[in-house]
Amino acid sequence: SQLELLLVSGYSGVGKSTLVNEIQKPVAEKRGIFISGKYGQLQRSVPYTGISQAFDMFCRHLLTEPVGVLEKWQQKIKTAVGNSGQVLLDIIPALEQIIGPQSSVAKVGAQETQNRFNVLFQNFTRAICSAESPLVLFLDDLQWADRASLDLFKVLLIDSDIQNLLIIGAYRDNEVDAGHPLSLTLLDIRQSGKTINTIHLDNLAHIDVNQLIADTLQSDLNFTQPLADLVYDKTQGNAF
Repeated sequence: SQLELLLVSGYSGVGKSTLVNEIQKPVAEKRGIFISGKYGQLQRSVPYTGISQAFDMFCRHLLTEPVGVLEKWQQKIKTAVGNSGQVLLDIIPALEQIIGPQSSVAKVGAQETQNRFNVLFQNFTRAICSAESPLVLFLDDLQWADRASLDLFKVLLIDSDIQNLLIIGAYRDNEVDAGHPLSLTLLDIRQSGKTINTIHLDNLAHIDVNQLIADTLQSDLNFTQPLADLVYDKTQGNAF
């Protein structure tokens, strides 16, 4: 299948991460691999934090595979990265457990360094995404993603050679205006002709809160209505 992007937006606590994490079981049943990483408000100056977490998780998954399967992954990844594996190890430390120590690479300027990383990461991603093992990459709290991550996000999404990859991004849309780096990145992706699928999550309606409480207490809706009124008044239906 093609490379696809799904965005899940909504206020903090509305249930974006919980919703996305529900797909882990069906992904595993289809022999897919689900990996995730999360950005933090205090880490915005640190490049690739969410990417690093997600692909470290990928490497830990590979280490649980039988020896014969792991060796096939090792060969596939080594072929993709060539002699430049250290470039990826700097961002994905756990990858060293898969492909072993790597020789150092030549020092180049800042822009050349980022370009080299992007190209190598594209090669790596093409190698690990296949019809036999499709990959789902979930990046949470994209409103706090650093510029380098957003650039890589865009590079991957406009690469027509990457297949069998679903990227899911969750973000707080009330913190992202038209001039936000994430908005500008998504605009570039759309202008490249890429379709972006979106899901917006709202707070629970008053009747949903009452239904949830009634189900939890195994009671009738009329009986739980006063409690539902109180809960809704305090939470406005925010699930968290």
